Amino acid sequence: MLGLFGGLSMLTLLAINLVYLIFGADVTSLADEALDFSAASIRGEIVSIEPTFLHAGDGSWLQAQYRFTDFTGRMREGRALLRQTHLEPGDDCWIEFLANDPATNRLRGTTRQIQAPLLDFVLRWVLLPGTLLFLFWLQGVIRLRSMLRSGPATLAKVESLRRYAWINPPQLRVDYSFLDHRSREHHAWHWIRRQSQLGRELYDHDLSMPAVVFDESRPSRSWLVGADSFSS
Repeated sequence: MLGLFGGLSMLTLLAINLVYLIFGADVTSLADEALDFSAASIRGEIVSIEPTFLHAGDGSWLQAQYRFTDFTGRMREGRALLRQTHLEPGDDCWIEFLANDPATNRLRGTTRQIQAPLLDFVLRWVLLPGTLLFLFWLQGVIRLRSMLRSGPATLAKVESLRRYAWINPPQLRVDYSFLDHRSREHHAWHWIRRQSQLGRELYDHDLSMPAVVFDESRPSRSWLVGADSFSS
C-alpha cells in the first residue's frame, strides 16, 4: 500500500509538472522569489493571447505568449498565465527576467506559479509526502533485494502466527527469533501473504523453523524466505 500510494503520488506530481510546463507555469514559487529579489526589466511584445483548458483556483486561465531581446541581443520567448488582460497581440509589454538566466522570465504583473490554494494544499500535504514515502519504500525494496541476494541465511523459530482475513489479499503476521553468526538472538516480525508458498507452509503445514536471511552488518534487519522468495 505504501508503494502504491507513493507511486500514484509521484506520477500525479509528474503529470501536474508536465501540464504546468506546457503552459509555461511553475509548481513551486522558487522562480518567482528569484525574480522578486533581482529581476531586470525590458520591453517586449505580445505575440498571442489564447484561452486554455486549464482550471486552477477560481475559473479558467489565459495564456499570453511574448518575446523580447535580452542584454546579449538574443531573441527570447516566454509564456504567462493570467486571468484577464487588456493586452492584445502586437502590444508592447514589460518583461521581467534574471540577468544571469534570461530563460527565467515572466510578464510583469503575473506570477510563474499558479495561485490555487486547493492545489497548493494537495501538492504540499499529499503529493510531496507521498513521493517521499515512495522513495522510502523503493529504498527498502532495493535493500531487501540486496539482502536476499547476498545476505547470510539461517533457521528462525516461529514464536507466533496470526492471520488477518480483513486485509486483502489475506496476510499473516509472523513473529520469529533467530541466532546470527555470532550466536546473538534477534527478534523480528513481518507480513507474509497467506497464499504464498511460504504462507501455506506456515499456516497449513505448521512450519515452525523457516529459513531467514539477515543483514550481516545489521542482523536485526531480516526476512523470512521460502522457495518463491527468490523468483524473478
